[in-house]
Amino acid sequence: MRRREFIAASAASAFVWPLAAHPQKVVNKVPRIGILWGGEKNARAVESYRRAFLEGLRERGYLEGQTVVIEERFAEPYASFDQLAAELLHANVTVLVATSTPTALAAKRATSAVPVVFAYATDPVGLKLVNSLARPGGNVTGLSAMTFDLMPKQIEVLKEAIVGIKKIAILYDTQIPAFQRMLDAYEHAAGLLKLAVQVFSTRLPSDLSSALSGIAQSNPGGLVIAPSLDFYRQRERLAAFGLANHLPTMAWLREMTRAGILMSYGVNELNLYRRAAAYVDRVLKGEHPADLPVEQPTKFDLVINEKTATTLALAIPPTLLAIADGVIN
Repeated sequence: MRRREFIAASAASAFVWPLAAHPQKVVNKVPRIGILWGGEKNARAVESYRRAFLEGLRERGYLEGQTVVIEERFAEPYASFDQLAAELLHANVTVLVATSTPTALAAKRATSAVPVVFAYATDPVGLKLVNSLARPGGNVTGLSAMTFDLMPKQIEVLKEAIVGIKKIAILYDTQIPAFQRMLDAYEHAAGLLKLAVQVFSTRLPSDLSSALSGIAQSNPGGLVIAPSLDFYRQRERLAAFGLANHLPTMAWLREMTRAGILMSYGVNELNLYRRAAAYVDRVLKGEHPADLPVEQPTKFDLVINEKTATTLALAIPPTLLAIADGVIN
């Protein structure tokens, strides 16, 4: 080899050998979990659900900002869930978590490829989120809120709490996809308990004033508030209405009772969010949503606002207080 060629070859090797001696490290891709929230960022309930979900992740070895990245979008009043879902997908999330029935529907509309886990859905099969509870069949799975199975118990508890009640009013939101099935469940349960029913509906938030005026004029013995994101957002107004009209109220969510609603009976939502983390874990480990059965809840809460009962001069039966999962004073 000529001297000039040898020097050139040696110089080239000087650049190659260090790379060969110190191969580049392969960095494992950190999974990105997208969460589409159905409430505002600073809402107390959202903060509680977020803590529960992150606790579930930590129990499975995931640490936010270290072993997993969390991308979130919050629903400021009446934001477009479809737009927020699209933003999360644009952020290249590995799995998309939907926190309510409307957000789950938006997530399903947004993608058929990225796995979707819903933490709360009222009617997964009826709304075509999944093909069946046992075999979801697509890219979506999660946890059912068993809403329709719990509605008869809400009517039953309300009747037990109010001696001599003959008529109830039901307030429901026609924007909820499963509203008719909800209404049927309530009316059937009331019929079995020989309670007369008057129904009042809203379609837009602006309809609530008219609906409440109608309820006040009908003078029922109690008011059942059907699940609705809008009613949740207006929970303090609904609680104030019940107090002003001396009307015992029943809802589906602990946070409604915290706002002053007399009673609530429904699933333990914190447990649903912890369990949603388990589903995310299974997806991240390679299982497909199509093969992950929708989980039914196992924990339910009866919560009573004793302060509201006192204001209404209503004596809650000791039997109900004894079985209550929470009493707010």
